[in-house]
Amino acid sequence: MGNQLAAVCGVLGIVAACEGGSRAARDEGGATAAAIGRDASATPRDAPAPPLPTSAPPPPLPTSAPPPAAPPAAAAAALPELITDALYRAPGGGAQVRLPGAELLGPGWTRQLRHDGGVAVIQLAYAAGGQRAQLELRFPPHQPTAIAARALAEASAAVMVKQLPGATITGGQALPLPGGDAWGVALATTAAGAAVTLGVVAVTDGGDAVIVTTMAHAALYDAPAVKPVLDAVFAGLQVGRKVARAPSLTPTTPLTGVFIRVGPALGELHLVAFDPRGWALDERDAGAIDVDAAYAIRGGALARYQVVGDTVQVTSPAGGRDDFERRGADLTLAGRLYCHAATTDGLTLAGRWVSSSFAASTNVVGETFAASASSSYTFTADGRFTDASTASATLSQPGAPGGPARPTTTAGTSGAGGAGAYRIRDDRLWLTRDGATRAVPFYLRACGSDPQAMLIIDGALYLRDG
Repeated sequence: MGNQLAAVCGVLGIVAACEGGSRAARDEGGATAAAIGRDASATPRDAPAPPLPTSAPPPPLPTSAPPPAAPPAAAAAALPELITDALYRAPGGGAQVRLPGAELLGPGWTRQLRHDGGVAVIQLAYAAGGQRAQLELRFPPHQPTAIAARALAEASAAVMVKQLPGATITGGQALPLPGGDAWGVALATTAAGAAVTLGVVAVTDGGDAVIVTTMAHAALYDAPAVKPVLDAVFAGLQVGRKVARAPSLTPTTPLTGVFIRVGPALGELHLVAFDPRGWALDERDAGAIDVDAAYAIRGGALARYQVVGDTVQVTSPAGGRDDFERRGADLTLAGRLYCHAATTDGLTLAGRWVSSSFAASTNVVGETFAASASSSYTFTADGRFTDASTASATLSQPGAPGGPARPTTTAGTSGAGGAGAYRIRDDRLWLTRDGATRAVPFYLRACGSDPQAMLIIDGALYLRDG
């Protein structure tokens, strides 16, 4: 079994995580590496490799499983699905993964999120010449009974064996992943004579699960462009009770809500958000992600607040402090007003709102660059919307030093695909068109004679047009 553990860890690119495994696995690691090397030599790096076989979908979740572990003292509230460049969180918040950053997902990598029925799927794919690697994470819905990691992994591997010609199971073992109970199965096959290595890992906790399948031409598993991505994904998985949630700091005066300041520059907008557990989100995150997602992404390095009299003291992770003064339902910072966001659940809109931005620069040789962009939403009271965007850029260059500038302008207009339906709930604007729904942060400023004069949609300021 030690040899199987080494094989699974090596194939899945998580050798570092398995270093604490059995002594037999460590002793036999050299033989496993040599075997992988022999497989890799079957496909010369300078020869075009065939495409990978298509991975098979996993089977239904096993119904027989051991009883679930004791639940926590208080059940955590369900969280909405969320996707950012740094984190994917499944609907309900029962599983999430910290996604590899741009420093790892370099040239050759693509990322895609899709939904197969009720299953969310993230696919990371890599191509280098004729070589291919693919990693797929599947997030099935929460189940009322506990899911056994081993049963799920072995059932998924059995499906792959049936549907991928020539695939064989080479080993399986429990894996020491930090994000849940994990079991991995290693497989191997060939595609047009080229060695292909595959793996299935199921990570579970109670009724939550993530299924990870990996597939690559053998030479790529230890490649510098691939192995760190696999390591990061497995280290970043969190399932069930392992999902990071921001703890309560038990502030003496809990605050909640988003506060909005509109600056003097075109489109200038500043947000700060407070969570009743004692955390504050700054402008990087407020209005885009919630406190639990920010806590997971930043490893707990978030700003904290404490209310002292009429002052809200916000302390950054680095130790700096901003003192907001309470003014009724609103706040001020250095004399600048932050308006409390209005309640928006069930709101309907009627009219057109436009967001605009402008930038310009001049360099030392007299070249001037100017760019402007605008986007608009038109809403109707019966729940319909349309949107559009325009952009233009002008570059002015002198034909000779000191001569007159010659401008060149590029412009474009885009409609986003016809009318759709909208609804507003939980500080989100839910937009549905062509059968697809997306949710973006949505806020109204509560101060002012007409709160709907300004809308904050997906972090941008939209002004009523007319």
